[in-house]
Amino acid sequence: MRYNITLDSIDGWSALIELRSKVNAFKHRDGRKHFKEIDWEETHPLKEPLYKARFDDAEMMLKQIAVLLKNLRRLTKLEK
Repeated sequence: MRYNITLDSIDGWSALIELRSKVNAFKHRDGRKHFKEIDWEETHPLKEPLYKARFDDAEMMLKQIAVLLKNLRRLTKLEK
């Protein structure tokens, strides 16, 4: 509120949310998706949906998060 910024409007925010979701899945559910994230119409009931851990995906998400942090820094310095 101090800087009048909405985080979800900053480039890179969606990558942070996606990375957070995947990290939490591996941390708390052995890589299984949260039941709220599953498209139950597309998923076979006996097949448990899992996230796949890929280095290329992680590298791409970290680059997007770097963009988010640069944008955040730029936006907060303008207000000082």
